[in-house]
Amino acid sequence: MWLQLIGWIGTALIIIAFAFKRKLAPAHAALINIVGASLLGASQIADKAWPGVALEVVWVGVAMWDLFAAFRKPELQPKN
Repeated sequence: MWLQLIGWIGTALIIIAFAFKRKLAPAHAALINIVGASLLGASQIADKAWPGVALEVVWVGVAMWDLFAAFRKPELQPKN
């Protein structure tokens, strides 16, 4: 029961990040995707749904790439 709830929360977070991507800061959208994919992946591991786990691993990787890209933008760099 708890693992299904975790999976649903992860799914909701991924959908929220997608739906509000243009309104969220890129770093925030990436973080929401990382958390959502991690939660959904954890529930899929418990169910031994390996194709879904593979997808979530890739999704986390893409979101981490987006997060690093967001922090490389000049306007987000600390000013001296």
